[in-house]
Amino acid sequence: MEYKDYENNYTTKLPLPPRPNKPVLRANKPEDYRAYADELEKYNAELKVYDEALEIRRKDQRKLDEQYKLDSFEHIGIADHPKREILWQKAMDSSRDEGMYQVYLTAQSLSDLLS
Repeated sequence: MEYKDYENNYTTKLPLPPRPNKPVLRANKPEDYRAYADELEKYNAELKVYDEALEIRRKDQRKLDEQYKLDSFEHIGIADHPKREILWQKAMDSSRDEGMYQVYLTAQSLSDLLS
C-alpha cells in the first residue's frame, strides 16, 4: 500500500466548514449591549450549525479510518489474527503523530512479531 492510496481513498472529501467569528463588545453604551447580545445569539446559532457540520465530517473520517484499518490488516496478512487490534493500537500509540500511513508502516513492521 502506498501513501497516495491512503490520501486518495481514506481521506474524507467533505469540506472543513468555516468557523464563525465570535462578536466582540466594543463600546459601553446601552444600545451597544443590545446589539452585542443580538450578534451573540446569531453567533451561537451559526456555531451550532458549524458543530453539526464538523461532527458529520468527523464521522465520515472515522468511518474511513476504520476501513483503512481493516484494509491494512488485509494487506499485511493479519485480518484473521486474534491480536491484530492490539498490534494496531501499539502502532497508533507509537506513530499516530506522523500520520496514518506511518501507522500502517509501523503495524507492518510489528506484524512480524505475530508470526
